[in-house]
Amino acid sequence: MFTNPSKVALACAGFFATISTVHAQTNSEFNPVVVSASRFAQEASDVPAQVQVITQEDIGKSSSTNIAEILSQLGNLNVRGTNLGQVGIGAVVDMRGFGSAAQSNTLILIDGQRLSPLDTSSIHWESIALDSIDRIEIIHGGGSVQFGDGAVGGVVNLITKKTDQNNYSIAGGSFGTAIGTYTYSKYDDKSQSRLGASFNIASSDGWRENSQSDLGSLDLKFNKTIDDKSEIRMVGTYYASSYGMPGGVLGQVGSGDQKAAKFNNKGDKYVVNGTRFVLGGSNQLTSKTLFDIDLSAMNSETGFYTAYRDTPQMAAWGYASNIEYKKYQYSLSPRLKTDMNSLGELTYGFDYREANGSSVFNNGDFQKANLKNQSFYFSHKLPITNEVDFLSGWRRETQDAKSVDINSTTLTNTSDAKTQSASAYDLALNYLYQPGQKLYARINESYRFANIDEYWATNSTWDGRVFTGILRPQKGHSYEIGSQNSLKGGAKFNISLYQLNTVDEIRYDASQQLKNINSDPIKRLGLSTGLKLNILKNLSSSTNLQLINSKYESGAYQDKRISMSPNVLANQIFDYYQGTNQSYFIGVNYVGSQYYDGDRANAKSKMPAYTLFDFGFKQKIESWELGVNIKNIFDKRYATYGGYGSGVELSPGNLGTSYYYYPGDPRAIFFTARHTFK
Repeated sequence: MFTNPSKVALACAGFFATISTVHAQTNSEFNPVVVSASRFAQEASDVPAQVQVITQEDIGKSSSTNIAEILSQLGNLNVRGTNLGQVGIGAVVDMRGFGSAAQSNTLILIDGQRLSPLDTSSIHWESIALDSIDRIEIIHGGGSVQFGDGAVGGVVNLITKKTDQNNYSIAGGSFGTAIGTYTYSKYDDKSQSRLGASFNIASSDGWRENSQSDLGSLDLKFNKTIDDKSEIRMVGTYYASSYGMPGGVLGQVGSGDQKAAKFNNKGDKYVVNGTRFVLGGSNQLTSKTLFDIDLSAMNSETGFYTAYRDTPQMAAWGYASNIEYKKYQYSLSPRLKTDMNSLGELTYGFDYREANGSSVFNNGDFQKANLKNQSFYFSHKLPITNEVDFLSGWRRETQDAKSVDINSTTLTNTSDAKTQSASAYDLALNYLYQPGQKLYARINESYRFANIDEYWATNSTWDGRVFTGILRPQKGHSYEIGSQNSLKGGAKFNISLYQLNTVDEIRYDASQQLKNINSDPIKRLGLSTGLKLNILKNLSSSTNLQLINSKYESGAYQDKRISMSPNVLANQIFDYYQGTNQSYFIGVNYVGSQYYDGDRANAKSKMPAYTLFDFGFKQKIESWELGVNIKNIFDKRYATYGGYGSGVELSPGNLGTSYYYYPGDPRAIFFTARHTFK
């Protein structure tokens, strides 16, 4: 289980011509309150970073049926996977061009709690009901001062609804897909408490052979106000899913039988069960100091079955056909925020996290890893003038890692233990030249530790694994300038330019004994910009563009691009309203060409660029909202992930070198209905 096969020309002239005279605007849509930047509520204009907020209204208008699609379609983030389907299974979010290492450099949270696992596996997006999301906060750039390990490219925080709800929604459409959600939340004045529940089920046959999926989740919440200074909160979640894995298609994108499962993936099945629990609270200790604390626990059990290896011959060769993989982690996060009057605001805290992962193979193999992370941090906002703030922050994190590997084929028992530390810091100036509008400059250093499945590698004959040890922490140093502006007529414009240099970046290297390594230095240059316009009274437009140049700065692959990192990401969205009860949505997403995973020398063909067109229609009739969604209108054939390398099984028992890819879904049509109880 733990083996992981794993000029931007910064030209913005012409993208947006001339910025009009600034027009002050302070409504919550333009300057929303966010919690992801400091772990306490603050206005987006107070954050010296590029901040995106995808609202509940934005989600409702779109044609998406899962969170991964929302991040791609509305957030203009690079989202990919090997079996996304209509429920987003296995989606990976890439912020700032990390390619195949993206999963470990974008931190995913739900209500401030980690969803990102201790290995390189994906988030269980399918365990989160889309209808339960109030908003999605996206903070671009390093976030290790605030959240520690793994936030080098950015942070995505899913904020769930905390207002009264009593509704259900259903969706049905292509590939035998059906989705149902019921959401309830009610505040009781007498007890000063809120009780909430969300239930989600989904099933899909998938469009490829062996791409079926079934899943469900139950989410329970309780909040109680103790007095005007204190509250407690509890969240409990259970989720379960079962899905097939069709595998890749041999050849370059567009070739081969895209519907067929690969011969050695036919019958593959994953079964996942997991829970999350959070107990937290807050207390206004003094008129100047707010205390907040969370205790969380998360565990999952995954069963992997590979039919291709379930034969006497495969067993004789030492292959396992069944793997039972268990993970758990728990954390404690107390933090405080103190108003120091003219000296500004100070946020400080302590994070403690323990995690364990173990795999038991039916051939007698066993793997286990234990992690213990603890860190102290602070961030300080110091007012220099009425308009200018100086922000600083620092975190020091120490990780104790232990691992054990029992290999029944080689009859070896290998273990390792290592204690390592890493630091992060933030230095920034934030100039609020108008209410809700900012210019900022920021220097940041963030880091990540190796995941537990990055301790192992595949051997040179592709028939077993070897233990390679615990890698050094990765460090990322970035420089960024940007602005957030409002223009005449209610238009909104933002832009940021950055440089991100990583040292000891942890990446998979197929040329060095098929293992993970601390790579040569990598340099990333980027531009990100967006414009929102009210074209007509009932017609609005949103345009977003990212230019990313990710290259090795030195070493054997100097000036070569990072594979699976497109240079251009762009989207265009139009929203049209016919009165207050009818709306139309058109979304266009463009992903530029990129090198196949494994092509570090940039010597092979590129995966082609692709453009997807989506449409959504919503009609409100009293307590009902009915809709039609069409995804990939023009039935574009494309792939979000592909690779090139040796050790690819071309036919039973025949290993060789080949391109391969995982095709994206063709056109899909969905009918939706949502009923709100009065």
